[in-house]
Order: sequence, then structure tokens, then C-alpha cells
Amino acid sequence: MPDARDNATPEEPTRPLPAAGEDQPTEVLPPLADAQPTQVLPPVHHAPADMPPSVAPPVGEPPAAAPGSKATSVALWVLVALVVILALSLIASLLTRGGSSPEPSASPTPSATVSASPSPSLSPSPSPSPSPSPSPSAEPEPEPEPEQPQQPQQPQPSGPQFTAFSAPASVVCADDYSTPEVTISWSSSNAAYAWIGVATDNAKLQPYSDVPPSGSATLPFSCSNASQQYTVTLEDPNGVLTHRSVVVTRQ
Repeated sequence: MPDARDNATPEEPTRPLPAAGEDQPTEVLPPLADAQPTQVLPPVHHAPADMPPSVAPPVGEPPAAAPGSKATSVALWVLVALVVILALSLIASLLTRGGSSPEPSASPTPSATVSASPSPSLSPSPSPSPSPSPSPSAEPEPEPEPEQPQQPQQPQPSGPQFTAFSAPASVVCADDYSTPEVTISWSSSNAAYAWIGVATDNAKLQPYSDVPPSGSATLPFSCSNASQQYTVTLEDPNGVLTHRSVVVTRQ
């Protein structure tokens, strides 16, 4: 009688399993008879003992996005859409204005209106323009007069000068013993001193009296003489003398 062990499938030798907590890579075992192929499973990470086990999302579904990031993305897309719409509107308005020509406006029908007559305005009167003055005609130049010979200049007198002198030419005598008076007057320039004398040609040497450079003096006339000489002498600061004499006769 055949042994049952002869018909049994030979078994693969067993290997020791790793201790708990140690992940070892899964090895592909040789297929058994009438067995499905073994699938490779991802390694399982064991969480520490003090941490709660995390819930893994279902296989095949993407993780849900955070609410804040989704709202930000929506706002950005809305903003971009608004900018595009505004740009297209601006371009369309520019093209419309440039291509279209203004339609002629209908002229209003004239209506009969009564307007008040405008008040007369004072317009400035034109200022008279100056009349052109006739240009002076060229006159012939006068012929130059012949030069007259220059007269030699008179030398200026030096010393004191009489500018005026007066005296009577005669006097009336009643008899030989009477003494009528004779008045003599004079004026001078450049004189500092003056004297008057009787019967002399130099009154400074034989003075009757001192007199001013310009003035008058009254002297007696002796009727016992047929005539009498009177002299006035002037002197300037430099000592230059000038004399003036007059002879008075008896009548």
C-alpha cells in the first residue's frame, strides 16, 4: 500500500520570522501548486507606542486641499479674469472711436427771435499820427569870414587906479581976503591908502590930510591967489603910487 507521504506536495523549508518591530523586505516565495502569485505589499511603519495611529487616506483619492489656499487660488483667477476683461474693453473702445466718423448733427431750424438792439459802444478814436516834417533842404554853407588881425592886448595897468574924479574948475572970490571952499571927490581900485594935498604933485610927501581910497574932501581956496592946485595920491599894498591933480582958478 503506497505511503501517503509519497503523494503529498513537498514543503519548502521554513525560515525564522523577524521579531516584532523589525521590518524586513518581503521575499518572493516560489509559487505553490494551484496558488495565486504573491503581491508585493509596501512596508508597514509601526508608530511608536506613545503616538496614536494615524489614519491613512483612502487609496486612490488625492488629499484634500486646505480651505485657505483654495480661496486664494479662486481670488487670483477672478482678478486675472477682470484684468483681461478690462483690457479687452479698452481695446474695443479705442478701435470703435478710431474707426467711426462723427455723424453730422442736424442743424437746428432757425426760429424768429426778437433781439434787443445792441447799445452803441464807444470805440476809441484813432490817435492822430504825426505828420512827417519836411526834411530840411541842404543849405549852402556860408563862406568863412576872413580872419581879422588880432589887436594887441593892452597891458593891464599895475598899481592903484582912479575910476572917477571930479573937482570944480573955478571959484568966486568976493575980495582978496575971502576963502571959499572947494570940494573934490574920487573913487579908485587896488588902492590901500590915499592922501590929498595943496600946491603939490605928491600928496603923500606934502599931505594936507589923509583920505580914504574912495571918497571926497573939502579944502579952502585962498582968493589972494589967482589959482590953486589940488592933488590926490593913491598907494597899493606893494607901495606903488598914483597921482591925480586939478587946478582951480579964481573968478
